Amino acid sequence: VLLPKNVTMIKDLESTNGTYINSAPVDAHPLADGDRIRIGASTCLQFTLEDDIEANLRDHLYSAATRDALTKVPNRRVFEEQLERATAYAKRHGHPLSVILFDIDHFKQVNDVYGHPAGDEVLRHVGQLIRDSARREDIPARYGGEEIAVLARGIDLEQAMQLAERLRRLIREKPPQFKERTLTVTASFGVAVHTGETRFYDPQALVTAADGALYRAKRSGRDCVRSA
Repeated sequence: VLLPKNVTMIKDLESTNGTYINSAPVDAHPLADGDRIRIGASTCLQFTLEDDIEANLRDHLYSAATRDALTKVPNRRVFEEQLERATAYAKRHGHPLSVILFDIDHFKQVNDVYGHPAGDEVLRHVGQLIRDSARREDIPARYGGEEIAVLARGIDLEQAMQLAERLRRLIREKPPQFKERTLTVTASFGVAVHTGETRFYDPQALVTAADGALYRAKRSGRDCVRSA
């Protein structure tokens, strides 16, 4: 079949449940802007044509809704959604799942001494360090204030502690610059891991355990890593 340029076709490859366009079953069909595509019993898609301006606007709106504007890492809502899915997957397949929580030591003092622009620069800098050094499969997120969470799938407690220690050293050894001044920055880390031996069936319980370990790190003098 000869088609005009820029026409998108959908073809059902003899699927069991069939393919539907706007509630009508189809074998092969050209798609128009706004067509609703139903595949199987529960998957529904919508086909949309966009120019570059519309695509850029959509990308901007998506980024604003899912990414923290200052650190450029995902926001807490995204982290909690991913944690929910990752916990279900870990329990179903028996895989380990780690949560690392850390916050910047004496962050209020940075704001009090150098001003809030300096605090913002510290958060931007730490966010970039975490984005650049986390594994591709990890999900770092700004959890609140100066606290950042890292969801690390498929690693046990020893590996999670090694990851947290690497991030701790990185933050300490690569300080940010603010108005030609080098700011001393350290962070305290708490680690909790869901495994066959340490089961956290509630995703929030895993975060709570990591948070408790974080506070133990603070009580231990800060700039260190502690596990739940």
